[in-house]
Amino acid sequence: MKDTALGWRDPDGGAALRYLAEPFDVVDGRAVKQPLPDDDFRAAAGIIASPRAIAQFDIAFDSGMFAGTADLIATPVGPLGDYRDGWFLEDWNDQRLMWHSGWNEKQYSALYLKVPQKRLTLIVLANTEAVWWSNSLVKAEIVESPIALRFLEQFAQ
Repeated sequence: MKDTALGWRDPDGGAALRYLAEPFDVVDGRAVKQPLPDDDFRAAAGIIASPRAIAQFDIAFDSGMFAGTADLIATPVGPLGDYRDGWFLEDWNDQRLMWHSGWNEKQYSALYLKVPQKRLTLIVLANTEAVWWSNSLVKAEIVESPIALRFLEQFAQ
């Protein structure tokens, strides 16, 4: 993925680091500018990419360029969903959902939701924590996200 950074010191980060939106926290209804995050790199934060770069990844994923894609879509999941190969997996209205989210407290949040059977993807990146819905780390419950639920009801039924 071009212009994607793996943390702040990635020498190949390119435009991802130069054009990063500054983070804000909403306090008493006002947007308050926050300092840029530190150089952490973890599953929920640290990869810095544009929506276009994520869309390019998504297109590659849908084309089957990654091994195991079909297994993620077809393998049964338990009642609490599953977390496998970097994806939360759960079923909704007889459709497999694959998703991942990111959250940097008071700075950034993100949601990447796929409905593979319908070839639908929702990519939401925010320079606030507004996309975060206090989601559990131990169970898949994407429908608790108001953004995800609206998307699913509007486009995936």
